[in-house]
Amino acid sequence: MQAKRYHPLTFVTFLLAVLLVIPMQIELVHGALVHDHSAVEAITSFVATSLVLIIPLLYAKRETSKHPERFKPRLLSKITWTIVALSMALSGLNITAYLTYAG
Repeated sequence: MQAKRYHPLTFVTFLLAVLLVIPMQIELVHGALVHDHSAVEAITSFVATSLVLIIPLLYAKRETSKHPERFKPRLLSKITWTIVALSMALSGLNITAYLTYAG
C-alpha cells in the first residue's frame, strides 16, 4: 500500500499564483484600464489569467476526490482558492469601477 501524498499541482498552482499570474493580472488589468482605456482588453486578460489558475486547481481537486487512496486533501489548496477568489474579486471591482465612471 502506497502512502497518501498531496497532489503536486496544488503546490505548482500556488507558486504560479503568488509569483507570476496574480502580479501579471494586476499589471494587465490596471494597464489596460488606465493607459489604454480598453475594458475589453482588461476583461480578456482577467479571464485568461484566472483560467490559468482555476483549471489546474480543479484538476487537482478532481484527482484528489477521485483517488482518495492516493491523494489527501491539502490546506494549501484552500489557501490558493482563497488567493484566486480575492484576486478575481478585486480585479472585478477594478473593472466595474472603471466601467461605472467611464460610462
